[in-house]
Amino acid sequence: MPHRVTLRTLRSACCVLRRSFLAYLSHARPYVGPEAAAEEEVLDELIARQEALADRVAAKVQALGGEEPHCDFPAEFTAAHDVSIGYAMRRAAELHQADLVRLRELREEQHDPDADKLLADVVHEAEAIRDQFKLANQPAGAR
Repeated sequence: MPHRVTLRTLRSACCVLRRSFLAYLSHARPYVGPEAAAEEEVLDELIARQEALADRVAAKVQALGGEEPHCDFPAEFTAAHDVSIGYAMRRAAELHQADLVRLRELREEQHDPDADKLLADVVHEAEAIRDQFKLANQPAGAR
């Protein structure tokens, strides 16, 4: 039973990461004007960090004999197609906060020490991503 709970929890965490708005932006790139090259660099870094997290969770799921879940993006994400990078970054930061809450809940649901360590790392990295969003979304004079 604990093994099934661990797999279910890790598969759920994998979906949180794979179907996030940040992950969506890796496929549906926002408009980037010439003045927003620095924002694009930050977005690319955040996407890479989160993809690496999702890959770690997926590897653990597979190591436990499970399959990585198929996770569809929410339909409302398509409304954010062809938006500016500034809007996309602000929206991604808002939605990332909700994802972070869910990741913390998932960590509390399970009691496997290995999974707990992994989920603690995932939550810590998700918090670091949140903090990087905060810095990136500050007005230029406030940085």
